[in-house]
Amino acid sequence: MTDSEMNLTIERRQEIEGVIREVLKKKLSGVSINAVDIAPDFDEFGDPILRVKVIYKDQGKTPLQGLSGLVRNIRPSLSRMQEERFPVMSFIASSEMEALKSEAH
Repeated sequence: MTDSEMNLTIERRQEIEGVIREVLKKKLSGVSINAVDIAPDFDEFGDPILRVKVIYKDQGKTPLQGLSGLVRNIRPSLSRMQEERFPVMSFIASSEMEALKSEAH
C-alpha cells in the first residue's frame, strides 16, 4: 500500500465510518454510539489495517453482546466499497474518554 493509499480523504473517511456505524447500529441495538474514528495503519506483519475506535455512551454496562461477530459483519460492507484493510476494533465508554481527557490536562 502506498503512502497516498494510507491517507484517507475526508469523504472516504466519512463513507467508511458511516458503513461501520450502520453495522454497529444493527448489531448493538440499544447501545448509543457517540463516535466512530478510523485511522489507517499497519499491523505487526506490515499488513494494512484500519484502527477503528468506537466511543459509546456508558449506560452502566459494556455492550458485550454482539461484539464477537462485528468484524465478520463489517468486512463484507467494507469489501463492497473496495476497502480491503482489516478493521481492528476498540471500544471506549464515553465516561472513560472524559477521564482520559481530564488526565491529559
